[in-house]
Amino acid sequence: MERTNAGLRSSESIPEYKLVILVACIMLLDGYDMQAAAFAAPAIRADWGVAAAALGPMLAAALVGMAFGTAIGGYIGDRHGRRPALLAGVLTFSVFALLCAVAQDLTWLTVLRFLTGIGMGAVIPNAMALVAESVSDRWRNLSMTVSLAAVPCGGMIGAAISSWVIPEFGWRISLAVGGILPLGFLILIWLWLPESSRFQNEADVGAEDIVQEGESTIKILFSKNHFRVTTALWLAFFGSMIVHYSYLSWLPTILSSSGIDTGAAVRGSMYFNLFGVAGSLAGSWVIARRGSRDLLLFTCFLIVAGTAAIGFQLNRELSYSALIFGIAVAGCGAATLQVTLFALAAHAYPVHCRARGIGWSAGIGRAGAILSAALGGFILQINDGVAIFLIVIGAVPLLVVAGVLAMNRHIPPSRT
Repeated sequence: MERTNAGLRSSESIPEYKLVILVACIMLLDGYDMQAAAFAAPAIRADWGVAAAALGPMLAAALVGMAFGTAIGGYIGDRHGRRPALLAGVLTFSVFALLCAVAQDLTWLTVLRFLTGIGMGAVIPNAMALVAESVSDRWRNLSMTVSLAAVPCGGMIGAAISSWVIPEFGWRISLAVGGILPLGFLILIWLWLPESSRFQNEADVGAEDIVQEGESTIKILFSKNHFRVTTALWLAFFGSMIVHYSYLSWLPTILSSSGIDTGAAVRGSMYFNLFGVAGSLAGSWVIARRGSRDLLLFTCFLIVAGTAAIGFQLNRELSYSALIFGIAVAGCGAATLQVTLFALAAHAYPVHCRARGIGWSAGIGRAGAILSAALGGFILQINDGVAIFLIVIGAVPLLVVAGVLAMNRHIPPSRT
């Protein structure tokens, strides 16, 4: 197997917490750019005089790019190292995010958002692989959780920045910030981010796992050793991202169409994200004591229970506090499910195909995210669309349950 990182310092040369901080900062910036176009969309619509429906392809373009980027980035990471793949990913999404700020029409902005998404997608599998291979067993799950939780935190910071910058300076400056900040941070990544010591160590890869030159990713992931793991993860990721992105994309619309004012509807999304981060951190504690199987099944239960509570409140005399409770439960379940699946993918695949395993699983999941955008738009236009939408979202976790039960390499409990 080709190794091209000889001479680079390994992750053993810096403290674990510094590496996690670096990776979390990368994910934070990734999270900002992931939602930057959504924050700018109303101002773009007003500036260019386009219909709301015309913004759909532009908003979905980054998700499509991320689906490609996770697969491409995973391949680069397994062939050439986590560090160069991360550097390339950050550089890519920084440059194209900056170019988005000078786009002159919606077509070019859509193309540039797609290219930005490729860079963002390349970051995630390599960041998770680097943390999984560089942090001790005791802190690995918490470190991966903190790194992934930085993504929605980046979105929340982006919302705060955009809410001030866009009215004062315009949407172009808001998008430009998403390119300038990571470009500046790229220097620190170049200087301080190490390569995975396990990736550099050939002895870490067993003889039966060595990849032959030219062997395809699909052949590796669907080999006898990994077929069950791959199919189970793809099914679980697909279902989980349908649920997560359905809520991220459509929750404000669902709430406002049910008679809730705009400010309260936006706060509903904020609570969804906040309790998602809190649940993810709690999940890192649970997984050490119960393992991944029990935690994943419990998160599916939380999604179903929270979705049912939301639907119940929207179809009776509304209690906003009870509604927020349902949103919090669903957000906790959806985000913890996402984080735990990434940790499981990092655990389930060996070093030589870890980034590709994570990347392809996330890429299939992005297909679910893209589907959620189209599915929500279609369902919410029909009679009783909100109720039907919530029923569908409440049923999708059954796909995840099927994947979880089929998985044969769960993370075992590490503490009692």
